[in-house]
Amino acid sequence: MRLLKARITCLWVASILCPAVSAPAWAGTLYDNGPINGQVDAWAINYGFQVSDSFTLNGTSNLTGVQFGAWLFPRDTETSVAWSIGSTPFASDYASGTGSLSQTLQLGGTGNVQGYWLAEENFSLSGTLAAGTYYLTLYNASAPSGDPIFWDQDTGPSTAYSDPATTIPSESFQIYGSGTTVSEPASLALLGSGLLMFAGLIRKLVRQ
Repeated sequence: MRLLKARITCLWVASILCPAVSAPAWAGTLYDNGPINGQVDAWAINYGFQVSDSFTLNGTSNLTGVQFGAWLFPRDTETSVAWSIGSTPFASDYASGTGSLSQTLQLGGTGNVQGYWLAEENFSLSGTLAAGTYYLTLYNASAPSGDPIFWDQDTGPSTAYSDPATTIPSESFQIYGSGTTVSEPASLALLGSGLLMFAGLIRKLVRQ
């Protein structure tokens, strides 16, 4: 009877954990350098300034889009940004283009402590890259107002540079597509809590 209870419990817990374990491994976030911080600093990506951040792919990947954090002057709307992907900072030996931006305001348009609005910007791209480390460069960002636009600073693992400056802290962005994706923190937390619950139930049944 004790073994039967344990088997039934195993099947029940497995049905809960399977969606987290068997989530598609070939679609989603290819690289995550952290969400919008919005309170530390930001770096200009127009008026002749460029910012280049490294990203690493764990396998051959088809890129579909980029999301990044921006600081804007109040009531500004960023409309486009030039981008390139290269083997070294500011290079474009793999791909380049101009992305039309889809923008979602953060903080309800109230601004951060420095008075800037925060925006989550998205643009599409395409191309296939092998496993390795590359650099995403953003520049020539534009808004109808003509105001400066800045790329939000975060504390992700990327190595970052600002031209014509030198090494800077890395920025908030994600690379999307199909390939060997990174694990989402929420999924890992769900899986971990499920495994702990599973271990506790089995231990309780065995003691009965």
